[in-house]
Parts: sequence; structure tokens; C-alpha cells
Amino acid sequence: MGRRREPGPADGMTIHGKPKLHRFLPLMIVLAAAILIRGLVWYLLPPRAADFSDNQIYYHQALTQHLWEYLRFTTLKPPLTYLIHSATFRLFGLHNTHVFYINLLVVFVMDCAAVALLYLACLRLSINRFLAAGILLIYSVAYIPWELMWEAGHYDHHTLLLTSLFLYCLVRTVTERSIRHLVMLSISAGLLIGQSTVNKGEFRP
Repeated sequence: MGRRREPGPADGMTIHGKPKLHRFLPLMIVLAAAILIRGLVWYLLPPRAADFSDNQIYYHQALTQHLWEYLRFTTLKPPLTYLIHSATFRLFGLHNTHVFYINLLVVFVMDCAAVALLYLACLRLSINRFLAAGILLIYSVAYIPWELMWEAGHYDHHTLLLTSLFLYCLVRTVTERSIRHLVMLSISAGLLIGQSTVNKGEFRP
């Protein structure tokens, strides 16, 4: 008779080396509900005409034609926000970004990813998965009105994902100390700073 295999550590694997999918079932339910509700909110938004204000046109031109100059002028928004908005304009154009609420859809996706990261962090801390899923579902749904403010164009709309990424990397670093996790933590901290910091610049009367 062969030696019986011992169960591995609680890292999401069974004794047969297969993922414990039941650990992630609550997360799948939360993500499905969050995506469904956000999809319904997006569908019920009033239709937009393809008419743009001068500010929208100038902002589009600035981020598609003078991005690097704009990154040096971060007195209003952090640099990472300009990069996100610039990528949106380059991928979808001004017309589609405005008419189809693309910035809002980007924030929806980012916040759903944030929920997943927070859930994984809770598992690392041995928090009951159903308790974590329930709290995250309530939090995710309650966050939707904030996502709708300023048409998802404010820099704080991107902060939830980067904060969640930092917290997840922090938990990984504390529970599994290694150089790789320290590097991940440093990168996530840099991204969070790049999204939450503005340069007041030099005052010139």
C-alpha cells in the first residue's frame, strides 16, 4: 500500500491538488450580483446625444495630443487619472466615451475587481467567506451612487481598486513574507500614491 497523501496548507488546494472552488463560490455570487446591478443601472441611464462642451473637446485634445505636458501639470488631478482617461479616449474616442458612458463602465469594472481583491484578502486572514461576501456585497451595492457622481470622472473613482490592491498585497506580505510580495507591495503603494497625489506647484503672483 502506498503512503497516504497528507492535506496541504490552506492555500486553496485539496489533497488531490485541485482548487477548492467552493471557497470562491460566495465571491462568484457577489460578482454576479454586482455586475448584474451595475449593468441594469447602465442600461437605465438616459441616452446621450453626441454634443460636446468646449471643456470636453479641449480635455480630449489635451490627453491625446499633449499627454506628457499634461502629466507635468497635476494641480487638479493625479497623473494616473490622466493616464486612465487618455487610454479611454485612445481606445474608444471622444464620441463613444461620451455617448456610452465608457468612463462609468471602466469604474464599474475596477470596483468589481476591487471586491475580488478584498475577498481574497479576507480569505488570507481566515475570515468566514460568507461573512466577507455578505459585507462586500452590501458595500459594493452601496458604492454605486458614488460611482455615478461626476459621471465617474473624478480621480477618487479609481481609488477603491488601488486601495484594495494595496491591502491585498499588504496581507500577502504579512502572511507570506518574501521578496516578491514586498516588491508587489511597493508597486501597489506607488500606484496608490500616483492616483491620490496632486502637485500644488509653485505659486507665481
